[in-house]
Amino acid sequence: MVTANLKSSLKKAVDDALFEKSEHEQERKYLHLLQLVRLKVGDQENDIANALQEVAKELEAEGRQKDAFEFKQRTCIMLLELTMNPLPPIPPELVDAMQAQDKPASFQAKFDLHIVFDLDEAKQVYCELFELGTPDEASPDYLWWRTAHGAALCVVSGRNGAEHVPVFSTTTNNGTERLLSSGWQPACSYRTPLGEVVVFTHSRLGKFALLK
Repeated sequence: MVTANLKSSLKKAVDDALFEKSEHEQERKYLHLLQLVRLKVGDQENDIANALQEVAKELEAEGRQKDAFEFKQRTCIMLLELTMNPLPPIPPELVDAMQAQDKPASFQAKFDLHIVFDLDEAKQVYCELFELGTPDEASPDYLWWRTAHGAALCVVSGRNGAEHVPVFSTTTNNGTERLLSSGWQPACSYRTPLGEVVVFTHSRLGKFALLK
């Protein structure tokens, strides 16, 4: 089973492989991805296959059906080739790097929040000027897009000015307390597809939002 921590650690490797144009480099990056999976689930072929399948399902859940299809095709071919050849050794530096990632960050970037005065005007800009197409989700409170690379954008309507704010989640129970003790103060909140986000302000560092 692929844990949330593993999915997070694989995200960049998956996107790097999917969007690589050079066939040679893409093959190398898929092998790198395989090594990351082996570090987490071991060398049993079924475990590796199940892990890769769960990553493909995660892509589908994000609305990236085309990427999921390509990922499944490439990894199935790769696994078939590996049944006829011994698995290559895992580089020691990769082991060290993955061990360093095993400790989850207390705060993790989730998506970009764009606060605007008029949702209809923003929708027109993102659909036509930036060519993002129809929002993946829409409500009277927000517009939500996922890009081809898996990044997310949420546009909400606000009354205090237009601005972009990065949104984070926290893995600790005392995340809000840590923010308050560091000089951050809650200012307002917005509804998003992933839940309510609270915007915090800081006298010198500006704003960011925390997913509740």
